[in-house]
Amino acid sequence: MATRHGAATTPFRERIGGLAKGQAADLVVLDWDRVTYPWQDPRNGFADVLVRRAKAEAVAQVMVAGRTVYADGAFVNVDRKAELDRLKKWQSRPRTALDEEMAELAEAAIDVVHDYYKSWR
Repeated sequence: MATRHGAATTPFRERIGGLAKGQAADLVVLDWDRVTYPWQDPRNGFADVLVRRAKAEAVAQVMVAGRTVYADGAFVNVDRKAELDRLKKWQSRPRTALDEEMAELAEAAIDVVHDYYKSWR
């Protein structure tokens, strides 16, 4: 719906950006009743309602490349415990030189980031 023109600017224009046979079919299906609960002013435009009101709780289904990856409040074909165990194992591994470098960079940048966002309050 909103991606056709953006997709046209990429080398993937024939595979993304629309709903047609042979395209990637990355979709997010929203439950309109959940988006608009408890009430929605009918004078508000569709896109405005989506941008302002749609939250994670309204997601009914997600498809990536035509395959359902999320439905009915859960990820499809994902063993949550196994993935959390894998994450724990990965996080427990010895830190690499790159990990150390990224941590130092994050520490050096944090004051700049805080200063940037101060004006947003």
